Amino acid sequence: LEQKYMGKNGGNLGGDKVGTMPFSGARWERYHQTKLANLVFTLALRDRVVTAGSKVKVMVAHPGVAATELQVHSVSDGGMSGGVANLIVSQSAEDGALGILMSCCAPAVQSGGLYGPGGQGLKGMAKLLPAAPEEKLADEASRTLLWEASEEATGRKFAI
Repeated sequence: LEQKYMGKNGGNLGGDKVGTMPFSGARWERYHQTKLANLVFTLALRDRVVTAGSKVKVMVAHPGVAATELQVHSVSDGGMSGGVANLIVSQSAEDGALGILMSCCAPAVQSGGLYGPGGQGLKGMAKLLPAAPEEKLADEASRTLLWEASEEATGRKFAI
């Protein structure tokens, strides 16, 4: 997680240049940072909930690759080619919602769990995914950085 993507920057989002490889370039890096921030904030909140002794569960979910307006807009404005979009769209938007539904409704969900498609993270029935890769991406420094930046951006200290 990078500090430069947090806070006010006068609307300078780094441009919309697309890299030479699929899903590279400034626009995709911003997209990747937003998804990583979701994970990092979830784990930072989980840590604080556990420390406070709360029974609240904190989960995060992802849709895998689903046929949504993200792909339609990315193709129409040059963010990816139609051929790449057709190759990667693996499931319907409805099936992409399964991870969110599972984390909200399944009685046995685990606090701090990441729920998403079981088929190599792209498609398939939602399940609890392995924690180790995400825990590594969302290290303690990133959790602290995002928590503090979020408090600063909102002008509030988050009480747990």
